[in-house]
Amino acid sequence: VRTDDEVDSREFRDLAAGKDPITGDDLVQRQDGRRVGYDLQFSAEKSVSVLWAFGTANEKVLIEQIQQKAVFAAIDHAQKEGMIVTRRGKGGEIRETPAELMAGTFLHTTSRSGDPQLHTHAVLLNVCRRADGTTGTLDTHELLVRQKEMAAVYRLALIEGLKRELGITVEKDERNFRVAGIPESVCEVFSKRRQDILAAAEDIGVDTSVDRASAKIISMNTRGEKADLPDKIELQKRWLQELSVESWSPEGLWQSVEAASRMAKAQEPETISAIDAAIKEITETASVITDRNLIGTVLEHCQGRHMTLEQALTTAHAARKSRQLIELSGHDLDPGRDVNKSVYATPASIQEERTILKSAIDRLNERELVPENFINDALKTRPTMSEEQAALVPHALNKDGVSVA
Repeated sequence: VRTDDEVDSREFRDLAAGKDPITGDDLVQRQDGRRVGYDLQFSAEKSVSVLWAFGTANEKVLIEQIQQKAVFAAIDHAQKEGMIVTRRGKGGEIRETPAELMAGTFLHTTSRSGDPQLHTHAVLLNVCRRADGTTGTLDTHELLVRQKEMAAVYRLALIEGLKRELGITVEKDERNFRVAGIPESVCEVFSKRRQDILAAAEDIGVDTSVDRASAKIISMNTRGEKADLPDKIELQKRWLQELSVESWSPEGLWQSVEAASRMAKAQEPETISAIDAAIKEITETASVITDRNLIGTVLEHCQGRHMTLEQALTTAHAARKSRQLIELSGHDLDPGRDVNKSVYATPASIQEERTILKSAIDRLNERELVPENFINDALKTRPTMSEEQAALVPHALNKDGVSVA
C-alpha cells in the first residue's frame, strides 16, 4: 500500500483490470470473471464527524489526515496478521503474505442524508506483489471473519491520532467510542441517515442491533442519491443552523471537548481490566470463545483507556494467556500452531456444561414435556440470545425429550 501518492485514474484502472500500468502485461493468470477488488469502508464515529464539521480549516485538514493514517494502520495490521494472503501452487494450497498491496483510498465527508460523516472507501485491488517479485490475486477470507478486530484497530488508531494531534479524549460507547464533550443530542441531530434506517426497521419489526443482515438490506433500500445534495457551502450553512437550534456554536463545541479532556485527566482509572471486561461480556452469551472474538472484544474494551494502538494490541494478545481461560483445541501444546484458530472457555463455563450433560444423562428417559407457551414466554425474557440459541431451546424440549448422543 502506497501511503503518499495521489491516485492516478489511468494506473488505477489498469491495476483494476489486472494489468501492469507501465508495460501493459497481465499481472494475474485469470481475467474472465475475476473480482476487481474489495471496497473496505472505514467510517468515523459520529462525534468525530461533528467535530470535523465545526472545526477551522486547519483542524479539518488535521482530522482528515488522522482518519487517513488510521485507515492505513488497519490495512497494515490486516496484512501483517495474515488476514490478506495470496495463493499459489496446485489448487492454491500455498498461502503467502503479500509483500505489496495496492489500494486507493477515497475520503468522503457527508452521508447520503447530507449530514457530516467522515468516511473512507479503501478500494483494495485484487492484485498484489509477492516477496519474489511475482504477482497474483488476493484471498481475503480471514479479513471477512476478523472484521471485528480490523474495525477495532482502525478506531484505536483514530483515537490515538486525535489524542496525539488535538489532545482529544474519548469515552467507550458500547462497541464504539465517542468524543468526550460532544453532547449526544448534537450527534442525534446529525444522524438523519441512521434515524431513517431505524424508522424503516421499526415499520417491519426488525431489531437492527440483532439482525445485521436485515439492517444491511434496509440500509441499501433507504439510500438517497448523492446528486440530490446541495454543494459544500450550502451544507455548511445548514449544519450551522441545525447546530444553533441546539443552542451550540462551533466555538462552544470545541471548548466543551477541551474541557472534557482536562477533566478526564483527573478521573480514576477503570477498576476492571480490558481483558476481564471482554471475557465477562463474551461469556454472557457464549460458552466457547473463538480467538478472533477474544482479540476483537478486548480491543473494543481498550477504547477510552488512554492506550496507544500498540499497547492495545499487546493487551489483546496477552488475553490468550489469561488465567481465566482454558485453551480447548490443544493448540497450546503445538509450538507451530496457528493461534488464530484457538478456542477457549472459562473454568465456570466448562463446569456448567458438565452439569448440563450430567443432568441430560440422568433425565434420558424423562417424558415430562414443557408446554410450548411456557417456552415462548421464557424466550421473550432473553432478548440477548442469538437466533441459533433460541432455536435450540424448543428443539431440546420437543416431544422426543432430551437425547444424548
